[in-house]
Amino acid sequence: MTHRRERNGRRKSDPGTLSYRPVSEKTVLACELPWGAPKFVPLALLDYDLPPGIYAAQSVLVDLFAVFDRKLNAVIEEEPEKLMNKTLQRGEDPYMDNLINTLDDLSELCLPSVLKAVISWYERKEKEILEKINPANENRFRLQKKLMAANYLASLVFIEVLPQAEFHLSVCENQINYILNLCFKYVSYKDPVTYGVNHTNSLVVAEINAEVLGVLSLNYDSHIHRAFFAQLNDLKK
Repeated sequence: MTHRRERNGRRKSDPGTLSYRPVSEKTVLACELPWGAPKFVPLALLDYDLPPGIYAAQSVLVDLFAVFDRKLNAVIEEEPEKLMNKTLQRGEDPYMDNLINTLDDLSELCLPSVLKAVISWYERKEKEILEKINPANENRFRLQKKLMAANYLASLVFIEVLPQAEFHLSVCENQINYILNLCFKYVSYKDPVTYGVNHTNSLVVAEINAEVLGVLSLNYDSHIHRAFFAQLNDLKK
């Protein structure tokens, strides 16, 4: 009874307020999040046979990727010259921040699955965007910015969860190598002409990828050392 009175006493502006929302047969009410509205998740995206930790991470990632998609849509509507970190950085969206923080806690149990999911999301976005970028496309600079924004968002997750790699050193090798190559791809020097009006944003992305490398150095210093000298040798050729 007390719980019911508290719920009925909420203001309409309270994000936790329950309101009527039609639910199709293909969705399920997963939970009422303490920092947001009730969470409806497509049944097709949930695998109930997973261990509890991985299932919880999967549920959080479904929400997080939906937030990321909305942010990418917002970025592509902006002028290419606008700094993307004004829209995407931590601290600007408490809901996104809470999801990433929750993912950090869960990653102690299931970091390999989390990294695999985030990498898959990034690769899917990269493929979608690259298929649309061509010299004849007048929106190519906006699409280029969207691709960098996808990397920026993935990097936010990497920075948060990679400290948990110390619990999974033997099973994250493939994901770590992928992230290393991705980071060096963005931190390597590029002629400003390559990015045009997106040059300043390319520096923003290079900076956050350098931060990812800094987090990785806690557990994978030798990997970074090898990757760095491999890049250096390529530049000498």
